[in-house]
Amino acid sequence: MSKLPAAIVTIGLVFCIGICGLTTARANTGMATLTIVVYPCRNASESSPVVGIEDPVKLRLSKGTRRNGSWLFRVTLHSGYYAIGSHSGTCSAGVNFAILPGINRTIGIAERPNVVEKQTSQSGALAGTAPAPGLRVFVKSRDSGSGRGTWASVDGRRFYAESLKPGDSRVVTEFGNCCAFTQDVTVRSGALTIVHLDLSRFYSQASAERLAESTLDGLVNATDGSPWFVEYLGISTRIAHLNNHGELEEYQLPKRGSAGALTPEPDGALWFIADGDALDRITPSGQIVQVTSDPAQRYSRIVRAKDGSIWMTGFDTSAVSRYDPSSGRTHTYVLPHEDPGSDSIALTAASDGAVWFTSMAGNRIIRFSPDGTMTQMDLPWKCGPNRVDDLGNARIFSCWYGADGAGMIDPATLHAWPLHVPATHDGVVAFPTQMDGREWFINRKGSAFVGVDAGGGQEVLLFKPPLHATDLRAVNHRLWFIDNWTHELVSVGLDGSVARVRLPTARPDTTGMQQVQDLVTDSPGNVWFLNRHDFAVYRIGADGRLDRLPVQPKPVETLH
Repeated sequence: MSKLPAAIVTIGLVFCIGICGLTTARANTGMATLTIVVYPCRNASESSPVVGIEDPVKLRLSKGTRRNGSWLFRVTLHSGYYAIGSHSGTCSAGVNFAILPGINRTIGIAERPNVVEKQTSQSGALAGTAPAPGLRVFVKSRDSGSGRGTWASVDGRRFYAESLKPGDSRVVTEFGNCCAFTQDVTVRSGALTIVHLDLSRFYSQASAERLAESTLDGLVNATDGSPWFVEYLGISTRIAHLNNHGELEEYQLPKRGSAGALTPEPDGALWFIADGDALDRITPSGQIVQVTSDPAQRYSRIVRAKDGSIWMTGFDTSAVSRYDPSSGRTHTYVLPHEDPGSDSIALTAASDGAVWFTSMAGNRIIRFSPDGTMTQMDLPWKCGPNRVDDLGNARIFSCWYGADGAGMIDPATLHAWPLHVPATHDGVVAFPTQMDGREWFINRKGSAFVGVDAGGGQEVLLFKPPLHATDLRAVNHRLWFIDNWTHELVSVGLDGSVARVRLPTARPDTTGMQQVQDLVTDSPGNVWFLNRHDFAVYRIGADGRLDRLPVQPKPVETLH
C-alpha cells in the first residue's frame, strides 16, 4: 500500500489535487461532476473502498479506479450540500462538502485504521464565487467573538465553508492584510447557501467607517447661490456641489489628493487647484480636465480676472502664473524672493481688469495690468499688506502688523498711504468685508468695527466686549462673524443690534483648528458655513433660520 501524502494528516481534509483542476460543467443543468480521491490506510485490503454519499440523495459507490496508491470515484450531482463516507474494512473517513451549480470539484479523504467515523450533514455550508482574485473569506456566528470562526477553503475564485453551525452568520471578506467588508447570511441545516459577495459593501462600509474621520472644506458659492466644497473621505477626495434642487453632485479626483481654491464660473464650470501644482477644471458636462501643471509651483489661490484669464499663486511662493483660456498658454511672473515659510500672500482681481498681489514678508504690493505689465510697490511704512479690494475709485487693503491697520491706493497714480485704522497687535490679521459702500475692519482691542469709505472717512460701530472675531462677512446690511469662544455665529447691524445663532455641536477636534469655518454669503442674502466634523452644509436664511443640509457621499463605484 502506498504511503499517504504528507498533506493528508486528518480525517475529512478537503483539498484540490493538481491533476484535477477546476472546470465548469453545463451550468444550465445545475449539475457538476464530483471527483473523490480516497487514500486508504496501510492495512486496508487491496479491493476498492466503498464510498457512500448521503443527504439529500443516498448513493453507494463500490467500483473505483486504482491510481498511484489511491482510489478515484466520479459521480454527477446536483448543486447542494452532501455527506460522504469511505470505508475499507476497519478503516474509514468522512467529510461534508458542497457543490456549486455547474462547477466540477475534486475532494480527497484519508482513511484511518480502527476508527469508524460517520459524518452527517446536520450542519450547513456556504459557498460562492469571489468577485476578484486574492480574496479570503472568514465565516463566524454573529454572536461569537471576533476571533472564533472558520476560514473558507479556496479553489481558484471559488470558496467553500462547510460543517457550519446552522443559524445567523457573518461573512468577512478580506483583501489580503489590507481591509475587509462584511455581510450577514443564514446557514441552513443540511443545506448549501450560495453567497454572492457584494463588493459594493466594501466601499459603503469603508466610507461609513471613514466618515467619522472625514471633513468638508473649501466652501464657496456659485453665482446662483448653490454651494461647492471638497469632501476629504480618507479613501478618496471628491469635489461636491449641492445644487438648487437639493441633489448632491460629486466628482472624484483621479487620485486621492487635495483640491483647493474652488472658483465657480457662471456657466456651471469650476476651476480648482489639484495637488498644489495643477490647474484643473470641471466642465459644465461634469468632466474633470487638467488644464495646466507645473511641479515647481505650489499653488493655493485662484482669481478670475475680468478678461476671463485665470491667475494662480501659492501661500509661500515667489511666482504668479496667468492662464489664458483662449490660447491655452500659461505665463509665469517671477517675483522678488522671500524666505520659504516666512511669507503670506493674497491675490485679488479688480473691476478695472487688473490683478493685485500682496506680500506680507516683502511689505510690498504688485499690480498686474490687463496687458500683463507688472508694477511693484514697496510700501514706505511697516504694514505687511493683505488683500487689495475695490472701494469705489480707490483700492484698500488691510495690514498684518504696524501702527496702522490698513492702507489705500490711488489706482491712477499707484500712490499708497496708511489709514489710521486701529491695528490688531495680536498676531492675527482681521479680514475685512464690504457693506453699504464701506470696507469694514475689526478692532478687537477696542471692541469695535471700523468702516472706511472711498474718501478715507471712518465710521465706528461699537460692540460689547469681548470681541472674538477674525473674519467678517456682510449681507443684508449686517456684519457676520464666528465667535468660537461662545460657539456662536454673530451678526451686528448698523443700528447696533446684535443677533446670535448657536452653532451646532460636533465631536471634539484635536487639531486645534476652528470647528466652524468657511463662512460665505450669497446674493439672495443667505449665510453659509461648514462644521469640520459634521457632514453637512449649514445655511442661515434671510429670516434668521438655521438649516442643516446633510451631505451623504455616494459609494465609490457609483461615481463616474
